[in-house]
Amino acid sequence: QQEGIAGNGFLGRLVTLDRLPTRFLTFSDNFFKNCGDGVPEKINLNQDFIVANTYKERDCSGYVLVEGPSWSEAQANAIKLGGNLATINDKEENDWIFNNFEQISTGSSEGLGVMIGITDGEEEGTWKWISGEKVTYSNWGTNQPDNSRGLENHSVIGWEGGTWNDIQEDWNNLQTITKWGEVKGLVEVSICN
Repeated sequence: QQEGIAGNGFLGRLVTLDRLPTRFLTFSDNFFKNCGDGVPEKINLNQDFIVANTYKERDCSGYVLVEGPSWSEAQANAIKLGGNLATINDKEENDWIFNNFEQISTGSSEGLGVMIGITDGEEEGTWKWISGEKVTYSNWGTNQPDNSRGLENHSVIGWEGGTWNDIQEDWNNLQTITKWGEVKGLVEVSICN
């Protein structure tokens, strides 16, 4: 089935990609989503820092995993997509994220999880969402956040069924006996106007 997309000057085609929802794509593989007033917003999923086949939608948000390896590098990649590391507003969103991104459980089995956007980098102990949204929900694991070694100002989801843990900026470079894997960042981008 062929249909056009108004507003961008290109004729799109309806395609189904493995593990991605059926959507309109242009020849440059830009993702277009019509929300609300019909003005298309785009997220370019064809970038080398995006983890393949991880794009998902919930309500008016698009979520995708990006490379870091540090929290700041993952946040910089989120900004390139027009978003931030994910802001989790309630238990339902937390559960949905935990249940829909297999990389969370893979990462947590290596002691990591997936980076999210809550940080106390500005003031120790005052956790804020990097998006600027008010903190209305948290899901810290037992005895977390603990600011281990005085270095943990960022966060991951993945412990104990979707609870959160604080991590240091460059967790993957932590010098321990255990060799930790590379942490991915979970980006959230508004896809509605």
